[in-house]
Amino acid sequence: MKKIELPILSSFLDNGYVIEEVKTNYLSGKDELKVARENGGKVIWSTTYIEGQLEKIISLYVFENPATITRKTEFFLHEILQTSFFAYSAKKNLVMKIIELERLLEGEAKDDLSKALRKVMDYRNSFAHGSLHYEFGSGCFLSFFSSRPRKEALDDSYWETLEGYYSNASSVLEKMFRSLRRKFKNKSNQSSEPT
Repeated sequence: MKKIELPILSSFLDNGYVIEEVKTNYLSGKDELKVARENGGKVIWSTTYIEGQLEKIISLYVFENPATITRKTEFFLHEILQTSFFAYSAKKNLVMKIIELERLLEGEAKDDLSKALRKVMDYRNSFAHGSLHYEFGSGCFLSFFSSRPRKEALDDSYWETLEGYYSNASSVLEKMFRSLRRKFKNKSNQSSEPT
């Protein structure tokens, strides 16, 4: 597979002053900035994966057997659920409502998932709309706007916290999907048993 190279702007700062801005097809200078850009891409792709997990749970809840694709399920998936007007936050809120109705999670576990899903979108937005720069003597930073201008140091602690939120959200959503699928399968088996 071809590794693409697109023009990007790399900023290097010293005591808050830009000492070099390089627009190139390659990353010159700091390996940390290259790793941060690669990690940022993974953040965006992983968010897309988690959004797909939310869609799977919603589809399962609405249709109880999304393995059976009908014109209605296809319409729902492509014309409603996967469109831009059905935003991530709406999907998150709907899944949290399904959790409540089906009693899939309670208390702290439910709160933890809600927080992880919120943080996933916060991280995604900061990388999608922010800018990366390297400060000599301090390391790599992400600058973005979220209610106010923010600047995050992209150190190991930052990445470990981010990984924790993504891993938690993804694994809990996968368990919920399996639990809901099992519940609907049992319900289907009970209704097909002769009385």
